[in-house]
Amino acid sequence: MAIPQFMIGAPIEAEGALASAPAGTELPTDAKTPLPEAFKAKAVLSDGGWSLNPNRQTADIKVHGGGTARTIAESYSEVVSTVIAESSDAEILKLIYGDKNVTTEGKKISIKHNAQPNGKRVFVLGDIDGDAVRRLVIPEGELFVTGEITHVHNDIIKYPVEIRCSQDKSGNSSYEYIEDTAEM
Repeated sequence: MAIPQFMIGAPIEAEGALASAPAGTELPTDAKTPLPEAFKAKAVLSDGGWSLNPNRQTADIKVHGGGTARTIAESYSEVVSTVIAESSDAEILKLIYGDKNVTTEGKKISIKHNAQPNGKRVFVLGDIDGDAVRRLVIPEGELFVTGEITHVHNDIIKYPVEIRCSQDKSGNSSYEYIEDTAEM
């Protein structure tokens, strides 16, 4: 089976479409190799999936008479938006609140809510469509909660988040890989 012309975004792994590891973890370089053990945090996302939001700011350089001589890029950034649909996994809570703010002792989890930054981490998001897999690798990202965390009797607790992607040493915010995994 070939890579479909129009892919859908179903999660690759049952334990979640979002995985994370500490900063400096070796990055995946394809879409199909299993993630190393360092990717302990694997989050199930809500049914809205995830969105990659690239933002390129440009400026026109004008010449006499009002014409545009050239358009230049002033900045480029990427943000991934999603909703984490888990609320009692310590590794996921560390993503949301920061490693230093979540402690476990036996069956007890304690969380400190404060303004301390979570710090940068490696993030991986993946999709599957039949035998075709797609993986987005963020070498340096920081996760932020961006909305209300609602506790109600008729829905699960969810965390609306953004992952702000920083440029790595090569100047890239993310890497994307698409592969056909069918046996030849």
